[in-house]
This record gives sequence, C-alpha cells and structure tokens, in this order.
Amino acid sequence: MSARDGYRIADEPRPGPLDAWVVAPHWPLLSLMLAGPWLAWPWALFNSWAMGSPTKWKEHGLVLLALALPWPIAIGTWEALGPLGLSTDFRRALVLIPVIVVKLLVGYFLHSLQSGPFELREHFGGESKNGMMLVLAGFFLGPRLGIGSIPGLGLVLQ
Repeated sequence: MSARDGYRIADEPRPGPLDAWVVAPHWPLLSLMLAGPWLAWPWALFNSWAMGSPTKWKEHGLVLLALALPWPIAIGTWEALGPLGLSTDFRRALVLIPVIVVKLLVGYFLHSLQSGPFELREHFGGESKNGMMLVLAGFFLGPRLGIGSIPGLGLVLQ
C-alpha cells in the first residue's frame, strides 16, 4: 500500500500532475482586480485542479454562475432605473456597479474556497509559484488584445 492509498483527511488536497504550477489563491484574485475575469476565472479553476482542491466543483459552479449573471443583473438594473428619469449615460454607468460587485464577490468566494486547501497543502511542504508576472501580463496585454471588446461579451469578460 502506497502513501497515497493510506489514510486521507477529507478536505486535504490531492495534488495532480500539474502540482508544480500551483499559485497562492491571492494571485487569481489580484488578476481579477487588475486584468479582469478573462484571466482570473480560468486561472483559479486551473489552480484548483492543479492543487487537487476538494472544493473544485463548487469553484466551477461559482464561475458558471458568474458567467450567467451579468446580463440578467444588467437588464434588471437598467429596467429598475428606467422610471427614475435618469439620462442614458448615467444609467449605463449605474448598471455596471452591481455587475462589478458580483464579479468581485465571485472572485472573493473563489479565493476563500481555495485558501483552506492551499494553506493545508503549504503546511505539509507544498511549494507554490509566484503569479506576479502573469498578473502584470494580463494587466498590460489585456487591453491591447481587445479582451472584452467582443460584442455581447464585454459585460461578461471585462
């Protein structure tokens, strides 16, 4: 019987073949703030698979929810602001606020779900990579690549 077949703690991460590429959960959260969901959410999901997080399916569900929510939230906010007689430009600006809040909440919840397994993994000698270069690349290259400028996806990805 190998060590992998022995006693396991239920919430202990089970590292996969990509374990060498795990980063601390604060890097995808920072990339959400500086680059956007187009980088942060796939990175957080990759991180959960690489680390073998026991909460990876909850994380996938959160990302799917975050991809589905921006348009209903934006349309609902737009309609709720209609009777107030605000200018169109002001309404557009106000519609973005709840969408951004939901995206940041999803990023925070992803960070919270990954923090426990990551700290447990780190406690038992797991090493992690520094994600600063990817965050900076996303920050500087994202706008140049036109991320979020695809019609209909700007509200979701930017």
